[in-house]
Amino acid sequence: MILIEWDIAIFIFLEIFLKKIPQKIKIIIVKKVAMKRQLLNLKTMLVALFSILCLTLSYSQAVEVDFDFTVTDANMTVQVGADVCPDCTPGDLLGAFFENDSGQLQCAGYQEWTGSQLAIAVMASESGLDNGMAAGETIQWVLYDAETDTDYLLDAVMNSDPPFSDVFIANGFGQILFPLEISSGSDCADDDAAMTPMDCATAVAVFGCEGSWNGMTVSDACQVTCDTCPADCADDDSVMTPMDCATAVAVFGCEGS
Repeated sequence: MILIEWDIAIFIFLEIFLKKIPQKIKIIIVKKVAMKRQLLNLKTMLVALFSILCLTLSYSQAVEVDFDFTVTDANMTVQVGADVCPDCTPGDLLGAFFENDSGQLQCAGYQEWTGSQLAIAVMASESGLDNGMAAGETIQWVLYDAETDTDYLLDAVMNSDPPFSDVFIANGFGQILFPLEISSGSDCADDDAAMTPMDCATAVAVFGCEGSWNGMTVSDACQVTCDTCPADCADDDSVMTPMDCATAVAVFGCEGS
């Protein structure tokens, strides 16, 4: 028996106007339509699961960095409490990074996580050299997960109340206030909890975005209200080695891998 790939519309047309479809053919057609619906539902489910997986992977900011650094003639000591890195396990590395003149993340100092408080020496750049952090530069924290052999960017809130500084100062002191979190790469939201017992709207009204509360600058915790969400977005050519992003897109397209 030859089975014709009729769709539902054709089947209804024949059923209403011809009235001549044999019962066996009707049963076969109905079964095939039901199978097609099941396959469509399965495809839809798989696409949804794949999309969720892609979003999960893309929003966990895994990078490839080198933890080697140069000991220079000055540094900043940053206190890292035992409770501020919930994703750290003994044997992991916690490092301070900066963007060098080539636009790449470069390590300025790290320590191995032990589960106890750390004091990380973050190196300053020496005159005329690109071997450390510059004054006023923001520290980018990176976690090396020894178990998965993966590097992750971390979001951090630094203490801005003296004697601490939330940006790099040679021979100065820093302190991480709240738990380090693996960066999502796109989140920008007010952290009302950081402004307790107020919320961001109240803190901005009282202190302004340049004011400080709970040991941090209001604008750091209230990025949406203060309109300080990061606006820069750039291609990461290093992950497309030995090509760059332009070449990779030309060869594989944006949906390729």
